[in-house]
Amino acid sequence: MTNPEHNLVHYILSEVAIDSLSKNKEVPEEIAHRAFELKEQPFTSKKNLAAELKLKDDDSLLINTISSICSVKANYLNEDDSGLLVSYRLSQYLKVGVGDSIVLIGQGYQGMSAAGVFPVRGIIKVPSPDLDNKLIYMTLSNAEEYLSAYGKLTSIAINLKNTNEMIATQKRISAIFNNQNEIVIKNWEEISPVLKQQIEGDSNGGILFIMILYVIIFFGIFGTVQMMISERRREFGVMISLGMKKGRLALIIITEMLFLGSLGIFSGMVASIPFIVYGHIHPIRITGEMAKMYIDMGFDPVMPMLLFESYFFIQAAVVFLMVLAATVLPVRSILKINLIKALHG
Repeated sequence: MTNPEHNLVHYILSEVAIDSLSKNKEVPEEIAHRAFELKEQPFTSKKNLAAELKLKDDDSLLINTISSICSVKANYLNEDDSGLLVSYRLSQYLKVGVGDSIVLIGQGYQGMSAAGVFPVRGIIKVPSPDLDNKLIYMTLSNAEEYLSAYGKLTSIAINLKNTNEMIATQKRISAIFNNQNEIVIKNWEEISPVLKQQIEGDSNGGILFIMILYVIIFFGIFGTVQMMISERRREFGVMISLGMKKGRLALIIITEMLFLGSLGIFSGMVASIPFIVYGHIHPIRITGEMAKMYIDMGFDPVMPMLLFESYFFIQAAVVFLMVLAATVLPVRSILKINLIKALHG
């Protein structure tokens, strides 16, 4: 976990907090019972606490009351801090909280003894249960002094605000340390190839699904256009017999199909706007075990709709190309129309 600040525990449903909730007249008995079922559970945000207790967004007064009772001190480390951040399960095992101190005794660099007393500044909730049982964070300067290993860094994790710049950033950093063979610059894809394959597999599954959807849409459009052409063959025969050229007739049909397709696409886009806006403001809330899994992985248990990004217009362009492609065969049949058969229907 390269950014523990986001996993800092701000609320804990401790035994004392649950007792206070059960005695508080402002807290419904049903909510107090849910809190009892979540005894000793940590929460990194008020939103996660409300989701687990199944509170609605409009219950802001109740949410504030419960959060004030369950609130715990949460301080992040500053640059020269001598304190520690302790993972939640480890803090439960050691029975320590914010403000307590931990004595660490071990072996430092080149066999030197390492010992120190460190105050606990905050508790963090680590998604991995194995790491949550044994993880402690301290500042780099604090770790160097404790282990007597000044300037002996083994690895540095860099968080990028724009993940699209990962490869470019890797190349720039590699160029800086080009002459130092002992320093290796790797991105997360090189460190965790299995995770990369899992993400690619999930992405490819989504692409396959949307391709199947495209095929269904295309044949729906093609069938509609073909039916319109077949029902108007007599009309086309009459127009050609009166002197209209087949090429001009084909051009008129293409224009007509593109106009109807554009009108349908525009109408669909306009009709979808209220649903997209509503889904963005009121996202789908995930509950139960699935919600716990989302929270443990560091995600909010909600599925909001994305607002009008490039995908919104790309899909419209794809459907327009489908309409254009669906007119090819019907127009080809107009160019090869048999006038006698067309007039006889």
